[in-house]
Amino acid sequence: MCDVPAHIYTLLDIPNTEWPSFYATGGEIQEYLKRITREYNLDRDVVYCSTVTSAVWNEDQGLWEVEVSQGDRMIKDSCQILINASGVLNAWSWPDLKGLSSFNGHLSHSADYQDWEKKTSFNGKRVAVIGNGSSAIQIVPELAKVASHLTNIVRSPTWISAPFVEDLSGAPGTNPAYTEEDKESFRADPQAHIKYRHKLAEAFNHFYEALIEGSPANLKAMELTKALMEKRLKDNPELQDQIIPKWSLGCRRLTPGNGYLETLCSENVTLLVGSINHITETGISMQDGTFREYDAVICAYVSRKDSNLHG
Repeated sequence: MCDVPAHIYTLLDIPNTEWPSFYATGGEIQEYLKRITREYNLDRDVVYCSTVTSAVWNEDQGLWEVEVSQGDRMIKDSCQILINASGVLNAWSWPDLKGLSSFNGHLSHSADYQDWEKKTSFNGKRVAVIGNGSSAIQIVPELAKVASHLTNIVRSPTWISAPFVEDLSGAPGTNPAYTEEDKESFRADPQAHIKYRHKLAEAFNHFYEALIEGSPANLKAMELTKALMEKRLKDNPELQDQIIPKWSLGCRRLTPGNGYLETLCSENVTLLVGSINHITETGISMQDGTFREYDAVICAYVSRKDSNLHG
């Protein structure tokens, strides 16, 4: 589930009055994007299944010389303006863990998501999820519902907040549905719908004040977030010490996560804070010498030599 209000998750001039609830799922956002692509022919000039293998600036010609691979075909082209819109998380790689390729169980990476949860049954399995970035925080609660035991292996604590702008949802702590009356009012009065979207966006943008270290808003947000985390961890001092950071809110990407902290308190879930030493055919050995066997390992963080986006 997205942690940003659904009505913000639209193109500025192409609103969506049909969001089913305050926060949208990934599938609902994808369906919106597919729909407007069809309606406005947005992929008219998009060529799929193509890989840019080279882009070199020719100073004498004042042009970019580009090579594009399409299967067995190599295309050479040139342009005056070249825009890299591939995104910052597209060049993922497997974590540099000794023995990773030797693991005989199910091995997946969240960045290479291909509906593996539909193709692989995790029912009754011993599952390890490596990481506590935004992907892991969404994956852990879902897999814990079916795994016999789930271990979340993390290197450091992280701040877990309520979903952004939750106070404007009308029912904090939940994801309230929009009624048919709500949707009809959005359809009947586009200007009122725009004002509603602006209200959500304004509240969302003001939150950035809380990410300025040492500011009054930052200190207040830390206090509230710490209290929220303690409450969701059910007054478990050990878990609180392991997962609640000692450093300022915003020093690492703040991640909302409904259900994640509650899941860590479950009897079939273990939180391990530390570094992995190596992986064997049957499990994971930690730096402290402990070893646990697993049926499935999910690498749920982006591992890039030039990036520190996720811990």
